[in-house]
Amino acid sequence: MKPTPSVLFALTLLAATRVIAAEISPACESVNRQAQTLLAENRVTEAQTLLSQFTAQLDAAISGSNSNNDKLCLGVTLHNLSSALQDLGQLDAADQAASRSVRLLEEILGPTAPEIRRPLQLAASIAIQKGQWDRAATLLARAESLEALNRSDIAMTTTMRGKLLVQAGKLTDAECAYRQALSERELAGQGASPFIQTALSSLAIVYLKQGRAAEALPLLERSLKISELFPAHPESHTAALFNLAIAYSADHEEKAAASYFRLAIDSLANLPATSRPNAGRTVYLAYAKFLQENGHKREAKALAAEARNLFGPDPANYTVGMEDLRAGR
Repeated sequence: MKPTPSVLFALTLLAATRVIAAEISPACESVNRQAQTLLAENRVTEAQTLLSQFTAQLDAAISGSNSNNDKLCLGVTLHNLSSALQDLGQLDAADQAASRSVRLLEEILGPTAPEIRRPLQLAASIAIQKGQWDRAATLLARAESLEALNRSDIAMTTTMRGKLLVQAGKLTDAECAYRQALSERELAGQGASPFIQTALSSLAIVYLKQGRAAEALPLLERSLKISELFPAHPESHTAALFNLAIAYSADHEEKAAASYFRLAIDSLANLPATSRPNAGRTVYLAYAKFLQENGHKREAKALAAEARNLFGPDPANYTVGMEDLRAGR
């Protein structure tokens, strides 16, 4: 589950059209900028509706004229639509939109254009969420082969490279990747922005996997402080609280861990209804496990029962660390 806003992947029109900017219509730029604003405000459903409607208009226009201007606009719009769909948990639809975006931008800009790096990154991110690790590795390698538009691009790909390394059990290499991602964010002036939170939490979780809870805690405290600055993204705040609870538990700080578990539970009320069941189930069951392990069996049983009443039966085992709370990421 990722604490990063999906606007992190939103394709900037000025970057996407720096080569042939004159061919982007004011209407195309207006709709996509409006959608990016909605994504930044966590109004994802509104962004998805706006972009879906505009995509239908562009499809109709292309079928009539086959205009390169419309194709370029559609490639950009599909990318942003894919980002919104990913946030809504509609991964298959997001995957299709991202793949089509790549094809259209390749057709108009050429297969080695640096602007294609971002939709490739988004496609790789979706593949990671779907557990398609080999496909994700292929997409990511292609993205990394293209010129980066800025340091944020490098940070995005390096963070995803870290995820693949963790999946392969190469924790030392993953640590290096996440440290590089943090450095790139800092150099990009994003040290206090939501964009750095994925790298912070990911590196902290690597530390937890290595039994280095004391090193994870400062990273997660920093992530929490950042999340408090951006109330439009409550998922990031809940994830930060939850990860701190896990880290304090691993550090054998029972009182602090219990406090953060309770704060995470309280924060669930601020989540969108679509993400609340999965996030709530994860938090409740992790807290119940923590209580059981610390001798509070009656409270643990009551909490597990409350989770079932509120969110239904657990469809899968939760895992330590919510890297992407809104994936349900």
